[in-house]
Parts: sequence; structure tokens; C-alpha cells
Amino acid sequence: AHMRAYLGGRFERAQYQTVDTDDNRTMGIAGIDRSVSPRSRLGVQFSTESVDFESALRPDFDRQEAYINYEFSRAQQSELLVNSEYPFFGENQSEVMVSVGYAWLSSDSGDSSAPLLRVSFLRSLSPRLNLRLELANQFLDAGTAFAAGRPPGLGDASEIGGPAIIPQAG
Repeated sequence: AHMRAYLGGRFERAQYQTVDTDDNRTMGIAGIDRSVSPRSRLGVQFSTESVDFESALRPDFDRQEAYINYEFSRAQQSELLVNSEYPFFGENQSEVMVSVGYAWLSSDSGDSSAPLLRVSFLRSLSPRLNLRLELANQFLDAGTAFAAGRPPGLGDASEIGGPAIIPQAG
């Protein structure tokens, strides 16, 4: 069985043009996992994030997550026809990821915690097209959604200072 340990970090700076929600984010992740079969891994991870808003009107917050993570991937050879003249021989890949644990959120306005659950399914439909379905209960905010490529719904821009960024379970 193959084991691995990993440690990562990232710094992000978000700047918004029309609202006063600029922030700095410092994130880190550490984990250890082990292959339980040639196609699957099981491990534990801990992640932390600190969000500091430039505006005193927005409460800074810290988010921590501790969870067990399971990944299963499958690759099978197949013939993918790009068009009838040029067949492409590649791989169809499927991946399932399940994370179960707990999350903590602390801010100037109070602390909260909630169970963490993420289930993700990824399927490679072609060399250039992937399908991802995800079900999750976790603390998120607009900055996290933007960083993950999922912009939140638009709020009422007529509000003073624009829509609030409020981390919450969902």
C-alpha cells in the first residue's frame, strides 16, 4: 500500500469594483492518505482559511475543516470519434470523491460549527469535456464560490455597500 503526506497553501487577494468587499485570504491544507486498492485512496485532511476584509463593516472570519476523504477513480480504454475521418483513442475516466467531517467558523460576530459532507462525481465525456456533479453541506461565501468558478446569485446592487458576503452552511 502506498502512503503519501501533503501540505499546501495559497494566498488570494479579491478586489471588487463596485462594492466594498475587498479581502485577503490565506489558506492551508495538510493531509495523509493511503491507497487501499489500485483505484482508490482513503485519508484524513485538515484545512484552514483566514479571511480579512479591508472594510471594517465586514466581519473577518476563520474557517477550519477536518474530514475523512475517500477517492475512487476508474479509467477504461475506449475509442472516441471526434469525427468519422479522425478517430481518437483515449480514456474515459470516472472519479468519485466523498469527504465526511466537521467544519468550524469563527468571526467577530460569533462562532458556529456544522457537519461537513461533500460528494463529487466527475466523468470525462471526451478529451475536452468533463461532467461534474457535486452535493455538499459546507461553510461557503461568495469569495470561495468565485475561487471555485461558481459565482453566487446576484444580490440587489441597490443595497448600501452592495450585497453582503455572509459565510453559511448550505
